[in-house]
Amino acid sequence: MSEGGAPEAWCVIENLWRSLYCRKGLSLIHDPMGPDAASLLGNTYFWSSFYTTAGNNDHILYVRNDSSDSFLRINYASLTSSKTTNYSIHYATGTPGGTLVTGVNSNRSILNIAEATAYGDADVTGLTPGGVIRATTTASVTSVNIDLGNNIVLGDGDSIAIQVLDTNGNSDVGITLIGHYADE
Repeated sequence: MSEGGAPEAWCVIENLWRSLYCRKGLSLIHDPMGPDAASLLGNTYFWSSFYTTAGNNDHILYVRNDSSDSFLRINYASLTSSKTTNYSIHYATGTPGGTLVTGVNSNRSILNIAEATAYGDADVTGLTPGGVIRATTTASVTSVNIDLGNNIVLGDGDSIAIQVLDTNGNSDVGITLIGHYADE
């Protein structure tokens, strides 16, 4: 290490469109790099929830960023259901309760663990909906994939939830959020 604690080793990772410069042990991922570079560095994660009896107003997936060093940027959401179902993707507050969900790293050669708390696979209790980011509907036995364009940025302690607004009775639902950690 040099004076000031800066690591000496520099590396360059190139992909088709751009180069990413990173310091050993410290990724410098900027907005334009997005999920491609983050995935190469092992900083992209999937959170999934499968709930067989989702009813009206059930929160079916909750993810909170627990990293004090990096922002969690949500890139995509994939929603599927057995019946026509209305969803809300929104910021959330409160103390969640339910079944813990583990974030899965997209880079299988790097076994980083997501610095996040997530709940799903049942109704996540204790949440208060905040600002709505997106509302959408899935038709019966279909999927909707939503490109969120890296525009949902969660700082330390910020959280997002997906809520079933109306299922016309209970529905089998599956939800996956994909996000990556970035320093800026």
